[in-house]
Amino acid sequence: MLDEAAGGGTSPTAAQFAVEVVTLKAFRDRVNGLLTSLDGGAGSTQSISAQVMAPGHPGAGFAEVNAMVSRYQETHVKLVQLSQELSHAIDAMTISIDVARLGYENVDAQEIARLWAIHDQETAAAGPASTSSQADGGKSTSSGDPRSGAL
Repeated sequence: MLDEAAGGGTSPTAAQFAVEVVTLKAFRDRVNGLLTSLDGGAGSTQSISAQVMAPGHPGAGFAEVNAMVSRYQETHVKLVQLSQELSHAIDAMTISIDVARLGYENVDAQEIARLWAIHDQETAAAGPASTSSQADGGKSTSSGDPRSGAL
């Protein structure tokens, strides 16, 4: 990721952010490839679901089978969530690069609205604990809605 060595101790440039976006896109593509592989294989949720057995068919005391299926489903859900979060991060970084390069006032209003929508989605997904700053005890020091000005 970006560090002081990459930027020489200065603020990162749009080109450096662009490199990070490319890296995130490559990682997201790998996650999406993994999801495609899982969904298309014999162990996919659809394949497992299609193989219905009566509750007592494998015998009594095989809680491990249920635990394995449950863990698979949890992992799949988390991979889908990761892919969505990566897509949001890539979109936000791309828009932020435009803001840094062109200035907030010169970026399309729809793009700014998309950036704020991503912000709101990620804030809501993170939960209430992350919405207040620990440094100021959860009190906002800004006046008004920050959406009326620069990020």
